[in-house]
Amino acid sequence: MKKILPIAFCLLSLIASGQDLIGLRPMRVVSIAPVPKDTTHYDELDFLSAGSDTLINFYACSGDNGVVGYLMKTTDLFQRSFFQNIVNGTLLNGAWLNEVQRAEEVLAEVLNRRADSTQMIPQCLTAPRYNLFTRQYIIYLNKMGDTCAYINCLVEGDYHHPERRFVMVNDGGDNYWQAKLNLTHRQLMDIRINGPGVMYVESRNREPQVLGNGLFITYRNDAHFDCYYEDLPIIVRNHLPKEYPIDMLTKYNGFKYEGHNYYIISYSNGYEIGFNSCGQWIFLLRRQGITQEDVQRMTGKTKVYDAVVREMVAHGYQFPKYGHIRWVECVKDCYMVNIRYTPSNDPASPGNANDMDASLTIDKNGFLVDFIINRNL
Repeated sequence: MKKILPIAFCLLSLIASGQDLIGLRPMRVVSIAPVPKDTTHYDELDFLSAGSDTLINFYACSGDNGVVGYLMKTTDLFQRSFFQNIVNGTLLNGAWLNEVQRAEEVLAEVLNRRADSTQMIPQCLTAPRYNLFTRQYIIYLNKMGDTCAYINCLVEGDYHHPERRFVMVNDGGDNYWQAKLNLTHRQLMDIRINGPGVMYVESRNREPQVLGNGLFITYRNDAHFDCYYEDLPIIVRNHLPKEYPIDMLTKYNGFKYEGHNYYIISYSNGYEIGFNSCGQWIFLLRRQGITQEDVQRMTGKTKVYDAVVREMVAHGYQFPKYGHIRWVECVKDCYMVNIRYTPSNDPASPGNANDMDASLTIDKNGFLVDFIINRNL
């Protein structure tokens, strides 16, 4: 019996439109100047903003077309503690133009990589809308001594006044988003986008993606075609791993996407492998967990698995003891790795606050691009 592939309904209209994304370019910051203090125009009832004019120093960061955003600094103990709790680091007093410009360069770089490492990205992270957000910058040092940046982005309104108060909004959809960057290692450490109301668009990469998540990119009934072992191209057959035995229960599926054929082989031992017509592995999936050897077999290197373990441990998770990798997906210059982490030792029992499902995007050099906690189980 043929395996019925689910349709990714949420991607239907976007795939049909064939939308291409424009790569993000860093905002150019050429000068920084202090903003004159204004002690009269702030909301007395807003305890986070009240007094910001006197307790926080704002510096206008200007580019070729006007103000890009505002660098925030403070010597006030309360405000300083408030900022440091947000970033979990120590404010860097000596940060100026170079750090702000580097933050913009790293932000565009990691978001471009992220667009090619996951199927859906928020509309707010695409050009030209990306350039319309006003930034607020906090430059700091993390516990390892790396230079980092917190960037608060917002669609500026008459009531926001980002030049004299730190703007915190807990709703408003993707008009508001924040990112944490490690400037030393050029990594995205965290990104948060307000909801609801986030609109999604396709990634810049044209290969099918999120295949290993059961979301097969197709929107027409004729996209799938009958496929057996004999129908596989010779180059695909030559790249089938000898470690996974083919038997009577092995299933083969084929589908077309943008004029190209793709193949999915489902083995009786629980493994699934996706190939493009050139014989390249697109994804490797086994919901019960794939081993370090499996990851190396697909990626051809140990860096990807090692990076997952390193990043999980750095975030305080005992991954080798309680975690396993469910699938690895190759997307352009990155690998998207989905992990299941169950310190409750009972994966079938949802609700434990410490159990989670997360996705890490690792580039081919073993550096972290993205670390997103999808949900707590």
